Amino acid sequence: MTRRSKRELTREVDNLRPEDDDTGAGLVLNLTNVMDTSPHPELTVQPWPESKPQSRKIAVPKVIPEKFSENIIIVEMCGDKAPRRGRGDEDGLFACDLWEELTDEQLREEYEIRQAEDDPIPEYLANRVSV
Repeated sequence: MTRRSKRELTREVDNLRPEDDDTGAGLVLNLTNVMDTSPHPELTVQPWPESKPQSRKIAVPKVIPEKFSENIIIVEMCGDKAPRRGRGDEDGLFACDLWEELTDEQLREEYEIRQAEDDPIPEYLANRVSV
């Protein structure tokens, strides 16, 4: 395998277009770390209970509802005192907005993905999916 130069890699990244990606997956910027009390305890998880037990965050679904499928999605914690950040005229999304838009089928898919990847399953999801 030939190593490509930094310039070649930069040029390749610069030339990427949305239509080049056949997965339909975008980039999710997750700004949902919990410092004090969580506005949504039912969505709050410990992402690394063994290595960082004090760390908590609002879970963001891995299955993104069609209406929010963009190249970049900024997901923020509900009740955040900072203004919602977005690109241009677009606002960031609250994590709870994404969860509420998921259909029953998408919730089952989310549950299965989290279980397969050994990711924490928020109470909200566990209560809505019959196993």
